[in-house]
This record gives sequence, structure tokens and C-alpha cells, in this order.
Amino acid sequence: MNRNYLKAGTIEELLWAKSAPRKKLQAHLRETAIVARTLLCDSAFSVITPLLAGYLGLSNEGAVSLASYLAGIHDLGKCHPSFQETDGSQMTDYLKQHVHLKYPISGKYRHENSNVFLRIWESDSVFENKKVRRAFKTVIKLHHQGKQGDSFPIKKEDIERWPGAEDWLKLQDEIELEIRNWLKPPIQANNKITDLDSACVLLSGLVILSDWIASGDDFSTLNDYAENETVRNEIKLFIAKTGLEKTPALPCGSFTDLWTKLNKFSLRPLQVAVEKLFSEDTRMPLALILEAPMGEGKTEAGVYAAMKMAKYWNKEGMYVALPTSATANQMVGRINALLKEHGKSEALLVHSMSWLNADNQFLISNDEDEIDRKDAESWFRPTKRGLLAPYAVGTVDQAMMAVLKVKYGVLRLFGLSNKVLIIDEIHAYDAYMSSIIRRLLEWCRALRIPVVMLSATLPTFKKQDFMSVYGEIGQSANAYPLITAAYDNGHVEQTAVEGSYQNGVIKVQKLPIMHNPESIAMLAIDQCKYGGCICIIMNTVAEAQNVYSAINSQPHEAELILFHSQFPLGQRQKIEEQCFSKFGPDHSHRPKRSILVATQVVEQSLDLDFDAMITAIAPIDLLLQRCGRLHRHRNTKRAEVHKEAVLTVLVPGVNDDFGITAKIYYPLFLDRTKKVLDDTDLIRIPEDIPNLVEVVYQQEKISEDVLDNFLFKQFHEQLLQGESQNSEIAAPDPNDFGLQREDIFKSDDDPEISAKTRLGEINRKIAIVPMNVYKKIDRSKRPSVQLARLVMQYSLTAPSTKIPPTLKSESNNNLIEGKGLLAGIIIMPAQEFESDPTETLKAKISGYVICFDNQLGLVIRKED
Repeated sequence: MNRNYLKAGTIEELLWAKSAPRKKLQAHLRETAIVARTLLCDSAFSVITPLLAGYLGLSNEGAVSLASYLAGIHDLGKCHPSFQETDGSQMTDYLKQHVHLKYPISGKYRHENSNVFLRIWESDSVFENKKVRRAFKTVIKLHHQGKQGDSFPIKKEDIERWPGAEDWLKLQDEIELEIRNWLKPPIQANNKITDLDSACVLLSGLVILSDWIASGDDFSTLNDYAENETVRNEIKLFIAKTGLEKTPALPCGSFTDLWTKLNKFSLRPLQVAVEKLFSEDTRMPLALILEAPMGEGKTEAGVYAAMKMAKYWNKEGMYVALPTSATANQMVGRINALLKEHGKSEALLVHSMSWLNADNQFLISNDEDEIDRKDAESWFRPTKRGLLAPYAVGTVDQAMMAVLKVKYGVLRLFGLSNKVLIIDEIHAYDAYMSSIIRRLLEWCRALRIPVVMLSATLPTFKKQDFMSVYGEIGQSANAYPLITAAYDNGHVEQTAVEGSYQNGVIKVQKLPIMHNPESIAMLAIDQCKYGGCICIIMNTVAEAQNVYSAINSQPHEAELILFHSQFPLGQRQKIEEQCFSKFGPDHSHRPKRSILVATQVVEQSLDLDFDAMITAIAPIDLLLQRCGRLHRHRNTKRAEVHKEAVLTVLVPGVNDDFGITAKIYYPLFLDRTKKVLDDTDLIRIPEDIPNLVEVVYQQEKISEDVLDNFLFKQFHEQLLQGESQNSEIAAPDPNDFGLQREDIFKSDDDPEISAKTRLGEINRKIAIVPMNVYKKIDRSKRPSVQLARLVMQYSLTAPSTKIPPTLKSESNNNLIEGKGLLAGIIIMPAQEFESDPTETLKAKISGYVICFDNQLGLVIRKED
């Protein structure tokens, strides 16, 4: 594109795209096109260029030219009087002096809705296929989402009634033609498109990302007439700064080439089997499920498989998706140690709190829309940027939102398209989440995103449902551990793993004291009398708090820790670190006597080891997961009384029911689990795991005594699946671009959207801050990063039902509704003037005392 495109004293010179600092429209379009080309040729996303070319039926260069062209005209709708007159400076004055150029209709104009693209394409026979034209027009439209406004079309027929129409039409035509002649997109090759939906998803993500990068502060100071090479160099610096540079996959010839600290003669059976599976380079699975007991080395095997798949499927990195923030926090350390060993940059941590670790802040130049600016800036914080970076670890929710109707969800799919997706604990998700994950798998297959799924306790019906995206399993193998591999041709193979590293017997005892915290406390104290680290897992925060208080009221010599989700963030992080230090693989700080009272936060993926476990009843697969923290490490020195692994399961008394637990888990599965446990005193690992899971989760042979519970479960799951499908984008359709039928996009930072990845109680974030911190918060402004970090240390998330109604209504003048990084948080002043986040904080609001107790966490009571 000719840099000298502006004529002094003419309207061409005054056309603008960004207002503060000012950026000329033609300059912004040129820079955005160069960003798109650079991303496809010289960044971590260069690996998707052949994929995009295949979908479009073009050469790699043809695909790059077409994508750059769409990015280069994305803001052409700003060449319109209704947009240009909003400047308030030179252009506004110019239009006042040349009244005939003003649009004759007033209203809210949205430039992304402009008809200019279709008008030019139709008149110049660009993209002859009408379906392709509409799809590419939607690609451009989606660079802004969730907006309402008119397109105010300018047509040739308007010239007679509105003299200025001819001038604007000429301007639009000249700019588009200049860009087309510069980039030379293959405009007649659209009949060879093989997958319009997938192509447009990638193009949409690219246009959005290119626009945001070109709108950043790094480019706001670029001279509008800068040489193209100068622009490219600036982009390359930005790519390097944000960790989006090319990063070849990790070496993975053999298992120990990747995991160099492992001895090839001591690999676990699953790891040996995975290495053997991938010894053939002639074919490669697109999806893999690894089923093996807890502590079998699934993570190492999954990462090795991911890197082999990455090399074959032309990917650069991986996203490791875990059930919770706590598991993600621990996993990122393991992945970073691996990356450091191979000289790679650290993986980014991706969950709702990971922005707290952000050092660099990406800023967007002032645009016409404050909300758009915040959306763009948020994508360059670690909370979301990890989905763009080659290596990242985070929660599964962040990947699931790629297929929800959220703003810029398509950018999540674009971010995943250059990596392998690893989903840990794939069994752990209910019908609602599983439906979303299945839709995610459909898109992963369409976009050739390899997927590795890990589980210790995956029911057959759920495995068949996930794998049906790729092909039919047929008769499911009875073997365990087991590898299930799905290939792109629809073929699915199952491979039995010979042997298991985890061979042991867990003694099971049942005690009918589930609703008696005092008895549970006495049992735990007795179990660690002669030494040992005991873990108690209750199913709710309130139950855990009651058991903790009961233990505290009794004389004992154990170190006592309470761990659940409703502690202020600063304190919760310290508790997490304390647990990993005391009960993790490094035994140097392991206490002689200790009792950890916890909820499900220690159930999955955490590398913790206990000498004995006491747990409230839960469905059998979750009990087995909890067993994974029992006698986990072979080299742990244990007191004589704990040489045997003992799992104590707390069940209701004879005349009791399951209580609140029946609202968390299906009564059908609780009943079946209780019956299974009534018939066994020992669980053999690994032999009994698949049989126990199948007995509890089998879909046939429904006896009359459980029929009501079964029908309730079926009805509830259908409701959950229906709810999830209402939130999901359409399944991939090679013949059409599904997103052009979607017009509802909510912010992915909206609490309602966060809840949509996990249906259930809607949560609220609250913070009680010392008065000296409270006084620093300006209700009318977004807080600085430093202040936001400080406030977050005093924040926690609680179920909405637990929050007093007066707090939810936010009618109290002392309450502050957080803005910016603190959006969605209700901030309250503490009675204390200064306090550390680990100390007790109290706030009195409309007859309630809300307390962040330093021992118990969140406690809410009515004021005396």
C-alpha cells in the first residue's frame, strides 16, 4: 500500500481511525494488515497457515494474502460520515463546512455493520460465491462483538437524493482498491473452499488479534507514513515481548528425551505403553484418553503424547486444562520446570486470578468505545494471554469458553488452534460441563487440535460419548489401565497397558458418624495419636468448619489446618503453600502429627500424600480420587500404625439421610456407592477401579428400589444438557459460517458467564478491606494494578445464597462495586483500620456481621 496516500487539505487527509493519540484510517488499516501477515508468517501462529490454506483451498501465500486483506479492510466502515463526525476536531469542522457530506439520517452507527464490503465485492465480482461473501463480511463484523447499532448503508442510488454519497462511495472504493492491489488476495478462488466454518473461525480470530495489536500503545506513536519494514519490526518486537514468538515443540524422540530426569529403566507401565504407541510415525491419533490409577505418571505420559502429536499435527505448544485454580497453580510449577530444562520460556498461568502475577500491562490507544478497549487490554493479561501463548496451564473453564456464546470466544479457538489441548481429570465434570466439553472436542477435531484426556475413574458411557466425536469405540475393552486412541479417519483403537506402578490394597471401613463432627474429631485425634498425617475431606465448607472447630475444642498434639475455597485469596494461597510444603513430595517439612480438614479442593490432581484418610461419602469415582492422596509416595516414612492404607468412609446413621451431600451429588450414585462399600472391606489398586466405577455408573439393570432416583438423575441431566446447549455456539459446519447466526455475546468476565461453565449456584466475589485500603478506592475510577492486587488479597468467592440479601442489593452506601480489574467484586470496609490479609476481618452491613475468620474463613451471622 502506498504510504503517500494522503492529499493535503482534502478529506482523505482527515480520515481517522483512532482519536487519542490520533491515527489516520489508512495508516491503521495498513498496520493491521502487516500485523496479520506477520502473525501468520513470523509468530507462534505461523503453524496454522497451512491449516488455513487447506480450508480455503489456497496456497500458503494465497491464504496469507487473503487473511491480510480482510484485516486490512476491517475498519473500512469508518470511512463514513456518521463515524467521522464523532471526532470532535478537524474532521468535525470539515464536515460542518461541507454540509453536503454529512449523512442525512441521525442515529447510532456501528462501523463493523457497514455494507461497504458487500457493495464493493458485488460490484467488482470479488468472491463470486454469495455464501463466501456473507461469511467474510461476518469475519469483519466480528472484530467488535456485543454491539448494537445501524449500518447506515451508502448506495449508488443515494447519489440523486444526497449529493455527498458520491464522494463517500469514491473514498471507500479508492481505499479498498488500494489495499486489494497492494495485497493481491486470490479473490476468485473461493469455489475450492473445503471448510468454510473452520476457515472463518481462524480468520475471525486473526482479524480481532491483529486489530488489537495494531491499536496498542506500541503502535500509537508509529508515524502514519512509516515504512512497511519499520511496522514489521515493531510487530516482531511486540511478539517477542508478549511471548507469542515461534517456539518449536519440545524434543520427544524417546520418553526420557523429554523427561530427562526419568530413568528409562524405571518408567511406569503406562509411560512405556505410551512411548510404544508413538514409536510409529506413520500415523498419529488426533485424540487420546489415558486411563490409569492415581499416581501412575499420567501427567508425564500425557505431556509426552501431546508433544508427539504436536510434531505430527504441526503444533507448537500445549494448554494443560485442570479442574481448579489450586490444581493449575501446582501444575504450572511442574510444567515450568520441564520448559526450563529445555530452554523454553515459562508457561503462562490462565485462570480468573492469574492476572495478579502480571508484570507487563498492554494498553490500547483510546478508541471510540471504552468497553472494547478494556476487552482488548484484558486479552494481553495472563488471565487470557496464555490461550495465545505457546505454553500455558489453567482451568478447563478457560478452554470451555471457546465454545460458549461469549465475546471473543472465537479468539480462544484461534489461540488453541496452534497447540495441543490436555484435559486432566476428564471424568470430573457433570452432564452440563461434559456437554460443553463435547462441543469443544467437536471444534478441536474440525480445527485439527489434538486432545489428550487423562482420568483414573472414567465411566464407559462418558468415554464413549467423548470418543463418538471421532468415531465409534465398538465393544469397550475391559482392561485397565487402558489407552484409547482416535484417528482422523474415524478409527478408534484401545490398547491395554501391561501392569501398573500403583499396586496396593486399601482397607475400607465405614462409620455412621457423617453428621457428627465431635465423633469425627475424636476419630482423627485418635488416628494421629502415635504419629501420622491425617486428611479429613468433607463435602461442604460448613461441614469442614464444624469438624475443624470440634477438633480445636479437644486436647491434641497435632498440627491442625483447615483448607477450603472460602478463605481470602491471600490467606488461601498461604494455606495451599503450607499443604504442598507439609504433604508434598519433599518430605523435609512433613510434620510428625498433623490433621488437614478440607473440602474437595484436595480431591484431584494435587500431589499430596497422607497416612490415613477420613472422608464423607461421595460417588465412588470421587472416593477413589480421594484415595489417590492416600499412601501416594512410596518413599514416605510412616508410623507403624499407618503401615496399612486405611480409608474411613463416613456414612449416615441408620435413621439418617445423606443431608446436604444429596444436593451436591445424585442420591442414586450415593446409594449405589454405599451398597458397593457395604460389600467390600478392601479395594485393590488398580484391579478394582474400573469394576467399582461401572457398578455405580452403569446405565442398565435399574432395580425398582432405585428407579425414582434414576429417573430424577436422567431428568436432571437432560435439563443440564439443555441448559448447556443454549449457551454453546453451533457445532462445526464445513458448508457455512455458524457464527453469522449468533448475535448474543456476553463478556467472558461477566459472573453470569463464569457460572455458565459450571452450572449451579451463582457465586459472588466479596472483599473486606482495612479502612486504610478502603479509602484509597475511588468509586468513579478503575483502580491501579497495584491497588487491585492489594484488594484481591482480601477477597473471596462465596455462593450467592450465602450472601445476605442486603449485600446482594448493594444498597448500602459503604459498599463499593469494583471497577476494572476489580469488576464484579463487592468491597466492604473492615472495622479494623489496618490489618494483614491473614488476620480476622469483620464488616457490619445492615444487621449482619460478615467475618473473614483467620481460622475458619468466611463466617456470616446476624448481628446480636
